[in-house]
Amino acid sequence: MLDAQLQRDGRWILVQRPAVFAVALLLVAIGGCDSVGSDADDSPNYTTEVATQTLKADGVDLDQIDKGQYGNIVDGTRAVLRNQTEYEELWADLHADKSTVPAPPSVDFGSKVVVAIVLGERPNGGYSVEIDGAQVSEDGDQTRIQFTEKVPGCAATQVLTSPYVLATMDRGGAAAAAIGDDAITFEHSEQTRSCTN
Repeated sequence: MLDAQLQRDGRWILVQRPAVFAVALLLVAIGGCDSVGSDADDSPNYTTEVATQTLKADGVDLDQIDKGQYGNIVDGTRAVLRNQTEYEELWADLHADKSTVPAPPSVDFGSKVVVAIVLGERPNGGYSVEIDGAQVSEDGDQTRIQFTEKVPGCAATQVLTSPYVLATMDRGGAAAAAIGDDAITFEHSEQTRSCTN
């Protein structure tokens, strides 16, 4: 009887000897290979087609209208605001911790939308966020907004922050069709802040 099959006190003893265990693992690994015993002419039962969107080389114009470290939204958000009401609600939430909420910058929602990125609560003052750009697919159905979260590479002030940035984006041209809820995607990257500044 094999040592690996011994049963003691109602429990199986899987390995009594390391050599038996190693041989068993090797057999399982070899037996699990799909190429063993298959013909070279067999075609795979999966597809390698990937849906892609070609983006225009020229991006959509973005103009930063507000940026800060101490937003009052601690959970973070990424949003495209399409009207004055949405904009004023987010603005009020973002600045709710201030004794007087400042007036939001004026935006013409007939020709623009507001892109808002709030990172949410961070453990220190070394974090910030930048919108790098926006690109629209060739068919105008998708818009991708790229942003970078800058993280501290050294000691920073020990205070809770919630970095944010707001920017306007043109509605016109190819971006007009890409303002629907499912048509906007956000692409996040991270960059470590230099300690030499």
